[in-house]
Formats: sequence, C-alpha cells, structure tokens
Amino acid sequence: MSNSQDIKLTEIVFHLEKLIKIALRKWKLLMAVGFVGGILGFVYASFQSPSYISRLSFMLNDKESGIPSSLSSLAGLAGLSGGGASTNDDRIVFMSTSRNIISKALLKKETINGNNDILINHYIEINQMRDGFSNDTALNGFERFINNLPEKLTYQENKVMDLVIKGFNDYKMLSVSAKKKTGLVTQGSGIVIMEFKSGSEEFSKYFIENLYNQLSTYYINKSVERQTYNYNIIQRRADSIQEELLQAENSGASFVDQNQNIVRMSRRIEGERLRKKTEILNLMYGEVLKNLEIAKFTLENQTPSLIVIDTPTLPLEKKKMSRLKTAIVGAFLSGIFALVYVLYRNYQDEKKKLLNQTA
Repeated sequence: MSNSQDIKLTEIVFHLEKLIKIALRKWKLLMAVGFVGGILGFVYASFQSPSYISRLSFMLNDKESGIPSSLSSLAGLAGLSGGGASTNDDRIVFMSTSRNIISKALLKKETINGNNDILINHYIEINQMRDGFSNDTALNGFERFINNLPEKLTYQENKVMDLVIKGFNDYKMLSVSAKKKTGLVTQGSGIVIMEFKSGSEEFSKYFIENLYNQLSTYYINKSVERQTYNYNIIQRRADSIQEELLQAENSGASFVDQNQNIVRMSRRIEGERLRKKTEILNLMYGEVLKNLEIAKFTLENQTPSLIVIDTPTLPLEKKKMSRLKTAIVGAFLSGIFALVYVLYRNYQDEKKKLLNQTA
C-alpha cells in the first residue's frame, strides 16, 4: 500500500515539475496574454454602467388581541399561539417577491426624466427591451403598456410583465430579507429590509417605494379581512334598525297627534303596539350598538401596521465594478487560459514525436 502511494506521489511531483518547466519556458507568452487580459478587464469595468441600490426598511407591528405578553410568550413556547413574529416575517418576505405585489408596483405612475408614465414602461425604455420583442412572435408589434390594472392586462402585457419579473429574479435585482434575533429559540425580529438595484437611480427609488406601499396595503387588508367583513355586517344591521326605529318613533308621534281625544279601545291598542314596537327596537338598537363597538375594537386591535424605519433618498448608493479587481481577475483568467493552451500544444508535440519514433 505504501509503495503504491509513493509511486502516485512521485508521479504528481514529476508532473508538477514538468508544468513549472513549461511555464518558465513560455513565461513571456503567459505574461503577455495575462497583460492583455488585464487591460481588457480594466476597459470592461470602465465602460460598465453603475447600479443604483435603493434600500427601504420597516418594522412589522402585529397587535395582540388582548393577551398579556407573558402569557403570549408561554403559549408560543408551548406551540399554541398559531404563529408569531417569525411566521409573519416569512409571510412578508414571500408576499414582497410575489408576482401580484410586484406587478401592482410596476403599474404605478411616476415621473422619470421628465416623463410621467407607469414604471414598467420606464423600465422597458431604460433597458431598451423593445429590440428583443421583435424576436418573439407573440410580442410582435408590442410597444408599451396601455392598461395599469393587473386584471385588465392583455396577453402581450402579461407576457412582458413575466419577462420583467423573471429578469428581477435572474439578475437578483430585488432582495427582501427579515432580520432574526437569536437566543434560546431563533425568532423573527419583525424588521424587514427591501433592496432593489438597477441602472436607473430614479427607477430604483420609485419602484422600492411603490413595492412597499402595495405590500403594506395588501398585507393589512388581508390580515383583517374577516374582522372587516364582520364589522360591515353589524354596521349595516345597526343602520337598518336605526332607520326602522326612526320610522316607528315618527309613526307613534303621528298617532298621538291624531288621536289625543280618541277613547276607543281599538285605537288605544294600536297606540300600545306602536309603543311596544318602539321599545323593542330601542333595545335591539342598543344591543347592536354594543356589538358594533366590540367589532370595531376587535378590528382596530387586530389591524397590523408596517412602520417605515428608513426610506431611500437621492442620491442612492452607487455600485460599480472595481477596475483594479476586474483587471486582476482578467489577467489571472487569461493567464490560466494561456497556460492550458501551452500545455495542450506541448502534449500534441510530444504525441507527434512519439508517433514519429514508432513509425
């Protein structure tokens, strides 16, 4: 076993020595190719357009439904709370990168370079995407978005929307992350950071702001959808009873005015019925008002809020390729490529010599 290992080690050392000799023999060529690669990397980085990073952070404030914090914590440890900050953070992150929220943000109007238009039209113009549409028969003749509501988008508009969102994902232009706090159990801190980078400073700023606005509206509305529905039902019931009560009170007052001196029993009974109806409606109205206040309190108590911490301000952070780093990488890769080529040519020459010797 040791002999075979010694043989393998000897072979490795032999090939390394051979590689070094070849590299030293061709060092001028390797240096020249590496220098050219470095120059090309430097030029490439110099002409690269910078990316502008827009960053927005916010805090998720989910209101508790009257449960003391100590009991809520114990319930969470016991697995009885049905979720928590970490769960809500994950929901926020998922919704932020969903097609629904992104498309709504891209369909909002903003003024960029003096032109007021929906953001996705600005994006198409900035990135010169129309040239690529001609290669797709399904997008033949498409110029710009006409509709600014997701449910009214045409087939072509939906296809372009998918292409834009796919580009966001492929080039990692949009990033949403939730900060975590560590301890006995890793939990969400309730703080979410949204980042977007593009070649347009104004587009980066407006897009991340509109993305947050759409996310906030959608999250809050969906979080209290059931409570809002219940509140609206009770409110309509209260309005209906109030209207009926006012009619009953008016009818009772009118009856008294018309029958002050009437002593017939039938009229007295009718008056008593109106009085009882008014009393019953008063009781019902009082009860429904109490339920309405409870529903209103529940709605307000369970409505979450997103509190902005930092918003993007111009000028944005600018990120550009380092010319020095790109030059070094270019030189290194070019040198490796040249070395591989030299080794390949050396292998071919040795192979020809061997064939000539055996011929």
